[in-house]
Amino acid sequence: PTKASVGGMHGYDNMAPEMRALFISNGPAFVAGKTIPSFDNVAIEPLLRDLIGLPAEAGLDGTDAPFQKVLQR
Repeated sequence: PTKASVGGMHGYDNMAPEMRALFISNGPAFVAGKTIPSFDNVAIEPLLRDLIGLPAEAGLDGTDAPFQKVLQR
């Protein structure tokens, strides 16, 4: 952990490369063989809503915008 507070209360720097998460998608909703840049985890919930056909919810911190280039429409 770092000594300085950087956001979360866990003490780790969430901007450090080793703190990044892996996201892999597969299935008919996704274009095969595509990659996208890093995105914030708050984009996952809007993506899941989109995939199961629920409308976007107002006031959320994230959107499914990072996934638009890899979603099949």
